[in-house]
Amino acid sequence: MARDTMPLVEAKYVATGRLLVVFKHLPLEPIHQAAARAGAAAECAARQDAFWDMHDELFLSQQRQLDERGLLRRVDALGLNHDEFLRCLDTDGRQRVADDVGLAKSIGIASTPTYLIGELLPDRRVQVRHRLAGSVSAETLGTAIDDTMVREQQARVTEHR
Repeated sequence: MARDTMPLVEAKYVATGRLLVVFKHLPLEPIHQAAARAGAAAECAARQDAFWDMHDELFLSQQRQLDERGLLRRVDALGLNHDEFLRCLDTDGRQRVADDVGLAKSIGIASTPTYLIGELLPDRRVQVRHRLAGSVSAETLGTAIDDTMVREQQARVTEHR
């Protein structure tokens, strides 16, 4: 997903302003024991405007080096403030990941990736139209996105009549 599907989706939809991507953490710790800490690291990088840079480091770089030394190497590579990052790592970063896990459980999501595709409402909630779980092709994801956009456009036209 991170290497193949998302770059295509980003180029076709995100870069053109047609799609907003929201990333939530769901660390599968029985499979990957450092996943929660890696998620916290991404959240702490976000405080320094580097979420996606850290995300790419964690998902596209060497996924095995997620101990504190490996995380700090990434902090250095991204030019982030060590002290601010470390203060966040076991507090706010950890809490953000825990909140995401709680949200996932509350809406019945138990696997990654899971895509929820829908319309962004004026109050910033999302009305979900499609739910895809597991590793899907860019084509399948694109079809669901296009279908949602067409439906929403048709609904707006109908409202204005």
